[in-house]
Amino acid sequence: MNYALDALWQHLHHPRIRTLAALLTAPPPWRSGREIPVSLLLGSRGFRLLEQWDRQPESQPQALQTANKQQALGRYAESLLAAWFAHAPHSRLIAANHPVSLPNSRQQSGAFDFIVELDGRLCHIELCCKYYSGSGQPERMVGLNPQDKLTDKAEKILAQSELSATASGSGSLKALGIAESAVSRYTLIRGNLFTPDGTLPAHPLYQPQSWCGLLNPDIGALPQPPQTRFYRLPRCEYPAPARIDSSLNGWHGTPDRNGIYAAMQRQADGNWHETFRFMVTNQLDNH
Repeated sequence: MNYALDALWQHLHHPRIRTLAALLTAPPPWRSGREIPVSLLLGSRGFRLLEQWDRQPESQPQALQTANKQQALGRYAESLLAAWFAHAPHSRLIAANHPVSLPNSRQQSGAFDFIVELDGRLCHIELCCKYYSGSGQPERMVGLNPQDKLTDKAEKILAQSELSATASGSGSLKALGIAESAVSRYTLIRGNLFTPDGTLPAHPLYQPQSWCGLLNPDIGALPQPPQTRFYRLPRCEYPAPARIDSSLNGWHGTPDRNGIYAAMQRQADGNWHETFRFMVTNQLDNH
């Protein structure tokens, strides 16, 4: 699937809102078995609220306006989602990045990313944004840092989602006035996978909707309609398909540095929109 071609991206312009929309609606790159439904994240009025915040940036909550793109991607994503959970009409944010201490100890056993009530349902949500490349077999998929492995992260986020079921997690929920038995546990996994041909093999971990790009493509062989340009995405811009105005800053004629790139094409609105993306990495020996 090429999520960059979804019609949603013709309607949203503001960078923060586009990133937030991707966090709320993008397909997970792999299955955890605990995916939170997009309908639960958005609620019945979610799209209208995103469009309002996009058209009227001054109406965005202060927490959204001050979200810092200079943070690590995970922290930036957490801050955007925290603002959403605090202000979406179907949502009530109870806790974000809430520490969980071991029983009878000051030591922490972890933290809840989010404890939130959505349409009356109490939810413990664990978030991650990850970008892996390789042959397509899960055990061969790694990040730009080759020590970052898909299979390790898949196992870790499931363990994190179980935190609210442990003795220490149950105690932390109780301190928030919540019974452990009342909480639904979810993962919110966003990101891309990259393979040499841009497709994923049939595997229980994957789903057809996963957003998959190309790995180390032959640039000269890529489809390049007139005026196609390549843009090296900053990490804070990974989650959403890229949209750039006509300033043309940041173009790369020959993508040769490690990173994730978007192929950009100028469209009728005068702006440049991502048509597909790819990863360049010199870590092929680890793939």
